[in-house]
Amino acid sequence: MSETLKQNEKPGKFISTVLFTCSGISNTGKLTDIAAKTLSFRKPGLFRAIPAQKGAESLEDAKKEGERIFVVDGCEEHCAKKKLEVAGLEADMQVVLTQIGIKKTNPSDIKSEYVEQVISALNSAVKSIQK
Repeated sequence: MSETLKQNEKPGKFISTVLFTCSGISNTGKLTDIAAKTLSFRKPGLFRAIPAQKGAESLEDAKKEGERIFVVDGCEEHCAKKKLEVAGLEADMQVVLTQIGIKKTNPSDIKSEYVEQVISALNSAVKSIQK
């Protein structure tokens, strides 16, 4: 657990999570964005999605507000994480789709079961930090 998260947690205080997605052109990159937006729609008070294409500067307010930042990268290139680091910010957690069993293939290889697999992994990651 990062030092930032420890500092931001207060008993009884609700902490929301920003999902900073790589949003690349491959299927895994697209899945990061689709899954994050879907999760934000399902649980709007708990999650919000920001694509890395918007830039890490959009996360500065999130850190000031005490929100957690989860990087959601599609593959081992870690595009979103790199953008975060260039901005001098640190993620509280990173989920990489190829590490949870989704193969990086062509851009059209997007299936609803993949979206649900990513959502499940993100929900599990949040639960692991809350313990």
